[in-house]
Amino acid sequence: MSVFADEKISVNTATLADVAIYPERSATAIVWGLAFSTGLTLFVVPMLYRLSMGRHTT
Repeated sequence: MSVFADEKISVNTATLADVAIYPERSATAIVWGLAFSTGLTLFVVPMLYRLSMGRHTT
C-alpha cells in the first residue's frame, strides 16, 4: 500500500458539456499541443540524436 494512500488526487477533466460550452479552450489546447510536438520533432529529437550518437567514423 502506498504511503500516500489517504491523499486524494483531484484531476480536472473536461466533459463533453465543457467542450460544448467552451470550444475555444479545446481549440487552444489542440494548437498548443501541435506546436509543442512540432518543436520537439524539429529541434529536440534531432539534438538528442546527435548528442547520443556522438562522432561516427567509418
